[in-house]
Amino acid sequence: MKNSNGFALSEAEKKNRLVLARRILESSPPDKFDSVVSDLQLLAPDLPEDWSNEVANRFNEKHTLPFVRNAWNSFFHSRTTPQACLLGGWLRMAFAVIFVADRLLLTLDFRFFYHPTEGVIPYHPEYDDGYTIFSLAPESYLLLWTIHCCGILQGMLLFLGIAPRFQLCCIFGILVSFKNHSDNMLYDSQDNLMRTLAWLLCLLPLHRLGISEWHMSAAERREICKKDSWPMWPFRVVQIQMCFVFMGAGIGKVVEDEWLAGTAMYFVVHEDNFFGGPFTPDFIYNRVLPLKLLTWASLALELSCSITIWPQATRMPTLVAMILFHLGIDLAMNLNSFQWLMMVGWLTFLAKPNQSQPRVERKTNLKRVLANVFIVVFLILFSIETCPINLVVSSTPKMIRPYARSVGRLQNRLKNKYVRSLLRRLGIDQQVWAMYGDMDHVNVRTYGTITHSDGSQTKWSQPDWNTMTVWQKKRHHRQVLYYDSITESWDGGEFRFRWALCQYLARIHGPDVETIRLWRTQEVTPEFPSDLGWWDPAKQEMIDQGEKTLYIWEAEDDEEDRDDSDSDDEDDDEDDDGDGDEENDEL
Repeated sequence: MKNSNGFALSEAEKKNRLVLARRILESSPPDKFDSVVSDLQLLAPDLPEDWSNEVANRFNEKHTLPFVRNAWNSFFHSRTTPQACLLGGWLRMAFAVIFVADRLLLTLDFRFFYHPTEGVIPYHPEYDDGYTIFSLAPESYLLLWTIHCCGILQGMLLFLGIAPRFQLCCIFGILVSFKNHSDNMLYDSQDNLMRTLAWLLCLLPLHRLGISEWHMSAAERREICKKDSWPMWPFRVVQIQMCFVFMGAGIGKVVEDEWLAGTAMYFVVHEDNFFGGPFTPDFIYNRVLPLKLLTWASLALELSCSITIWPQATRMPTLVAMILFHLGIDLAMNLNSFQWLMMVGWLTFLAKPNQSQPRVERKTNLKRVLANVFIVVFLILFSIETCPINLVVSSTPKMIRPYARSVGRLQNRLKNKYVRSLLRRLGIDQQVWAMYGDMDHVNVRTYGTITHSDGSQTKWSQPDWNTMTVWQKKRHHRQVLYYDSITESWDGGEFRFRWALCQYLARIHGPDVETIRLWRTQEVTPEFPSDLGWWDPAKQEMIDQGEKTLYIWEAEDDEEDRDDSDSDDEDDDEDDDGDGDEENDEL
């Protein structure tokens, strides 16, 4: 090193120059670090080569952690605009309408499903680690009906904004209790989504647009709105949940050949139970080219929406596309409330942080700590629960496939040993949202042959979905789920419900019924014909695979079972009397 006069610098001068350079760098903004280093090297070319590396390490230690903390706080803990609180009120009302409509439709078939002696769904919890209020009185129809009516009432109170968080907590408990009542016979992904939104919406601002504001003038409402604010993190949690749903749905489809080949919608339009809405024109849903375009467009949208929804530039186009996508599902499919619940979730992306106050206060309080703990636990648990790692293992490059398989095994261990049981106990389990990924390609119908004591036979069949109007399909949506479930096999548990259906048929066909044979037919969608042109009709004749016996019910065996059950109850009563009989003690 030399000074301005050309003389060599002393050691003290060298040290002072290095100290000055370090101070300049350490005080520079993070985004200006590299440019400041270049300027200093031009001004003092004789500085040691490694001087900037030493400063860079100390600089990173000083600035990286605050940068991450500030980014986290800015994303999760910024305050919302007043319009976001108004949005929370609209979302509360929308969810309440969807919930009440769903419960009212269930009311039409409530006795058919849930009556302990006349219904077709006996009390039979799916998991031992799930809770249900009906365990208090499993055979009480009064309890079932009372809880159901309370749910409808609380949905109405939620719409009015009367104690909204209390109503949502009760609605969540009711949804969990009915889900755990009987092996998910009537429930699918849309009910999981409703249950998930019920507890997530508790975190949003729900105080606006309630009945207490109905008497206010527009000026008073605007004045209240100016003072409204809410943390962003409750909206962020719902937004992340929406991305979990479509991450699973998109990846669950992209690993299936029929979605990549563009033939998935060809199989969908052959499903007589879930396809067939108010708008299914032939030129769209019975032509090869539109069906292929719909398949690829759905796949592209579901894969990309979880990414494009976050940048501000692509948020509104993505949000509009997702709303139109779900409206299209409602027009073409018979999915009851799923698409409407998804729209409620997507609309949370309209909530924005208040740009007039971009800086987040640095003061850390207990609420902030608890919120951070909740967010971290939420991200960890539901990443393990919903991330579709095992679906993509076979599609990963061979170089990284062993590592992907190891990560998948770790996820399964954590999920099966810790996470799933915990989430079931809390009632917030989800599983992977791989909806319509691996489709069955079959239409199944349930029939019964009832033989009377005089030898005559009566044939019974489930409702024919093909002959129903759009409203009738919506109204019978729970029956669609029920009759699909009754034909499936799940480790012998299905026989309990088939027996209950036979009991129901025996009651409605008179006291002289001797035997009932429950059976089903199955029609398979043929493979996509490779010789079809772009505008040829796509729908093909279904392939009949014959019938299969599901269950045989005999009146004599059923009476013997009841007699045995009654005698067991009498023995239990005698034992409870405490007579001290030695034989009973030995037994």
